[in-house]
Amino acid sequence: MAVEVVSGGSADFPDKFEEIERTFEKDGRIITCVERDLGSHIYATDRQRFFDTRELTIKLREKGARVQAEVNGKGRRETIDLTIGGLATPVSDPGILRMDRSLKAPNMYLLEALAQSEYGPLEHWHSVGIIRQNDSPAKKEVSEEHAKLVYRDALTQDEIPNRIVARLLTNDQHWQLVLLDLSEGIEKPRLIIVNTTNMIREMDLERIQEIYFDVIGQTINSVLESVGGTPIAPGEIVYMQGLQYGTMGCGFTSDLNYGRLLRGDLGAENVIQDSDFVKKESFETVQIGDETFQFPKTEVKLIKDRSLRVDRFTETFRRMEFYGELLKRDQLAREIRAYTIYQK
Repeated sequence: MAVEVVSGGSADFPDKFEEIERTFEKDGRIITCVERDLGSHIYATDRQRFFDTRELTIKLREKGARVQAEVNGKGRRETIDLTIGGLATPVSDPGILRMDRSLKAPNMYLLEALAQSEYGPLEHWHSVGIIRQNDSPAKKEVSEEHAKLVYRDALTQDEIPNRIVARLLTNDQHWQLVLLDLSEGIEKPRLIIVNTTNMIREMDLERIQEIYFDVIGQTINSVLESVGGTPIAPGEIVYMQGLQYGTMGCGFTSDLNYGRLLRGDLGAENVIQDSDFVKKESFETVQIGDETFQFPKTEVKLIKDRSLRVDRFTETFRRMEFYGELLKRDQLAREIRAYTIYQK
């Protein structure tokens, strides 16, 4: 995607600007993007820059209709005001135009269909759709049994796929990608996790692998063993990060990460390594009554960040594209209902 700075500042990370205009081509469409700085900058610890108040305008023509998006609000919590042909057109899930709202689970299937239509049939790839993980005992067993069922079905096909991809929803709140790699030439299956939140800022790789082994690794191992496959150890889980922009952008970012995997933009260079962290051993002094105790303490510091990031424009545009798909689906549903009533 070529970016041209038409007026003022830099297209990457300008220190200060009043307005930036960018024009570029995407899928044959000429897109104009104008950003106006309306407030102070906020530099986050992971080098992403957010804003107190900033305005983004995106304009393009889609099938002859003029499409315009106005993005306003606090950084990472903006609202997208979208007009098509000069009219605001509501859809059944208005939360998709708010950065602080995620996808309803059923709409993830529509987003997956959109991705598949963009990349075409994927030879040796198989999607098992949505799998869930819930901590509550009432839901945990149901979630695990469903995951086992879809993986067992995939692993007992006449032709076993090389890669099995799933969109994992944990506790009905957070989306991430799970990829089971069974490619020829690898010694044993690989479990690959692509997360959208910055866990490496909070803990080391070993702890992350342990968490995902509990979340999904043990479930997949039980299926692998039932079909004669080799189980995966916690320390063998491959972990990557493609970080979201919006506070609730995990669903759309997981979709964008799926595209990155297919294009090869998310690969070996993005796999988090033990060497990306430095551990420092020390002692913590605790006073209890008249006595002083010292307890061993390990501090972990990240020294290399391999994460990819989604910027505000990219997430906004993906939400706009999905809005269009949802609009078509809602229109089709209305036409079907109207036809059914007419037949009666």
